[in-house]
Amino acid sequence: MTPVILIPNTIPTPNEIDNDWLIANDWILRRVLLDKSFLPALNYATTSLVGDELAITFLQENANRQILLVEKLTQQVETKTRLSNEAFAELKRMTSYALSPGDSEKLKDIAMAMGFGPFSLAGGSGDNEAAEKREEIAKLAIERADKDLQEVSAKLSREVTAMQEAVLKLAQATQEYFDKQVAITRLCIHIKDNIFYYMQAIWDYEPTDQRYFRLYNLPVPWIEMEETTMIATGITRQAGRQQRQQTDFARRRFAV
Repeated sequence: MTPVILIPNTIPTPNEIDNDWLIANDWILRRVLLDKSFLPALNYATTSLVGDELAITFLQENANRQILLVEKLTQQVETKTRLSNEAFAELKRMTSYALSPGDSEKLKDIAMAMGFGPFSLAGGSGDNEAAEKREEIAKLAIERADKDLQEVSAKLSREVTAMQEAVLKLAQATQEYFDKQVAITRLCIHIKDNIFYYMQAIWDYEPTDQRYFRLYNLPVPWIEMEETTMIATGITRQAGRQQRQQTDFARRRFAV
């Protein structure tokens, strides 16, 4: 007789059946899937899932940068619009009436701020040359303000379009990612419901030597048996035949 020790194999707990478990056993699962509709989910879990997570992170960062840029340009447009309106109103007031010495200095400051350089505004309130210069500065200031506002507005429009595209790409990638997660979850639930079938398949594909080393250091109980002496007695085939004949003869005699 050959002594045999039966050792139960370990069944993974439900929380252990995750992406790592699928990756470790996918080469066997592909061969024994009960339903081929689970194959795409298995491919997602073992190939593109990590790459999709990195792609979503990159798209999220890109969308955040675009949003911050749009917010910054929006503030610039608001600031330039306010300054343009203020400059237009101030220059209109200053060119409509006679200037005081203080207004002349203020007009010089506006001209410098708008980037036109130092304009000489010498002359009194009735000086025609000064009036022409005031009118020229007013026109240039308004043109420059409108030009800057148009440039910033155009840039804002482009960045808003880029932001919308970035957000759309992020939304599409996120939707695809969660669709894949749902498919993987469905696969895991299927494996949990049929865990004995899939574990038997995994054990069948385990090489004998690998199983030996997996169980080599596993402690097992040792039961000491008491020594007993057993005596076996028996009769030969011929003696047994004679004994049966005698028994049959006695039965017939008793019946008579």
